[in-house]
Amino acid sequence: MRKTNEEKGLLAKLASGVLDGMVGDERVYRGYKNVYCGKYIKDGEPVSYRQGESERFFNGKENERVPGRREEEHYEEDIDYEEEI
Repeated sequence: MRKTNEEKGLLAKLASGVLDGMVGDERVYRGYKNVYCGKYIKDGEPVSYRQGESERFFNGKENERVPGRREEEHYEEDIDYEEEI
């Protein structure tokens, strides 16, 4: 399938890192514990994440924070756009 010039340009920007950063807003799903979901682009690779709420407890001397479990889904590209440019 042939790509348009716009698609080629966007893929080139994605690979170069110009589009790196957060995509949209982070969503919070509230319930027994909050779950934070969002998407970002890092080093030209789109990533979707889900992170549970962190917990705090007192260890006898001070409060300690344990970060919530984090799951990331990395989207791989199977397109060789450089050969077509």
